[in-house]
Parts: sequence; structure tokens; C-alpha cells
Amino acid sequence: MARSSRQFRKSYNETLTRLQLGIPVPNPTQLALQLGISRTTSRKIQAKLQECGLISSDPTQHKDQHLPALRSPRPDDFFPKESTLTTEARIQEKLMTWVIDQKIQADGGFTEAQVVRALGISHAAIREFLIRLSSFGLIRREPSRRWKFQSMTRDYADEVYEFRKFIEFRSLRKVLALPDTDPIWSDLRTLKLKHLRALERPMRDPIQFKELDVEFHAALNQAARHRFLLGNDDAVSLLFFSHYHLSADQHVVSDRNERTIHEHIRIIDALISSDLDQAVVAMEHHLDAAKRELINRL
Repeated sequence: MARSSRQFRKSYNETLTRLQLGIPVPNPTQLALQLGISRTTSRKIQAKLQECGLISSDPTQHKDQHLPALRSPRPDDFFPKESTLTTEARIQEKLMTWVIDQKIQADGGFTEAQVVRALGISHAAIREFLIRLSSFGLIRREPSRRWKFQSMTRDYADEVYEFRKFIEFRSLRKVLALPDTDPIWSDLRTLKLKHLRALERPMRDPIQFKELDVEFHAALNQAARHRFLLGNDDAVSLLFFSHYHLSADQHVVSDRNERTIHEHIRIIDALISSDLDQAVVAMEHHLDAAKRELINRL
């Protein structure tokens, strides 16, 4: 699928999610700024929303630069999630699903052929992704195109979290230096609403929580323009997700997910308030808690 088509579908789904959260659809220019997309794409989104009867097409009903919603989005209004994902993201999600469903055990492995059959993606694309993961020490290659998750050590956890602190603290400073018109501020307010909604029900779906966690950290790193992480955040995310879920009791994971959501909200509130000191303290607490719980399971 062409990147432009995937971007449109992803941005359209994000607009629907915002509508579900009670965030009105702004005019195409403002929507483009909020989502970090082109005005051409935002106009296509507006046209699709009107076509589906989600917002009014009557210009006389437009108020305060917002397009009135006619109804709340239904599940069938969204594009299929797979159509919004890159090849790498589809492979990553399949591996995470296998971890959750215990199709991959802590001491087990999987073959390239399994991923090919599950996703219909070429061997070459899958092998390229797995080789990149292996460079992070997440998996190792074995004979007969078989791969196995590596065990995490205390030294390795210390090293990765030290790197994460450096990156995340730098992201906080970069974000607070951005102008009020940057999409990050709209993203943060939307993220807070998503986190608050997640607290309304038990966070029992690991994939759902992982998506929220990745979206939070990715928003900060993308706003800070970290070239290294923007190319490797899927590998880093899978690294911690797999080790945590391969070894943790699911009731413990659910409790930890709820605490993480509260930690994210504290960071978001500090950023929106332009309080760098409080944002750094909240981020450090968040990373230290995650590291501590991971090490306790080694």
C-alpha cells in the first residue's frame, strides 16, 4: 500500500477516535496542523466524514471553525487497523500477539515461515526485520531460519534504561521549546483524554495498553525529531513488551498498566503546564518504576 494512502487511513481513524473522545473536527487547515498532515489529506478526511454522515456538510452550520458532528463513530466507520500499519508494524504486532497467547514461550522460538504464513509478507521483508531486532539483543538467529527470544540480564536492562532516560529527558526539553502551534500540544491533550478513558475500564488487553504506551512515548520522540528512535522505536518497544509479558503474571501486568496510565497523565499535565522540573521528575519516576518491575522478574 502506498504511504500516502496509509497516512490518510491512519489520520482518518485518529480523527474518528478524537470524535469519540468529544473533540470536534476543526476546519481542514487546523486539522492539518493538529495531525501534522497536508491540507490535501485533511480535506480528504473532511470529505470522507461528510460522506459517511459523521459531520455536517452544510457550511452555515459550521461554528467557531469547527464542523458539527452528526453522530458518534461506530466500529465499522474505522478503516481496518492492518491497512494503517507499515510492514514492520504488522510483523511486530504479530509477534506480540504470539507472546500474549503464549504461542511463544520464554524459552521457545518461532520460524520465519510461521510469520510468512500468518501475514502473507515476503521472507525477505520478515528476515530484514528480524535481523534488525537481533541487533538489539532481543532475539537470536538459530539454524533452519528459526529465531528465539533472548533472556534479559541485569546489565542489559541497566544499559537500555540509561539510554532511555537520556532520550526521554531530552524529548521533554525539546517539546517545551516548541511553539504553541506545533501538533504536539493537540496530541498531548488527545492523549490525556485517551488515558482517562482507559482508566474507566480494566486495562486487560495487553495489545491495547501497549498501543497507548507506544503512542505516548512516540509522540514525545517524534516531536523532538529523534532520528535514531524514529527508525527503531518499534524494536525498542517490542524489546520491553516481550520480556515483560513473557515473564509476568497477567494480574500483575493489569495493575502495572493502570499505574503506568497515571504516570503518563502526570507527565502530560506537567508538559501542558510548561513545568519542565515536574515533567522530568514524573518521567524519572515512570522509567524507574518500569525498570524496577522488569528487573524483579529477571
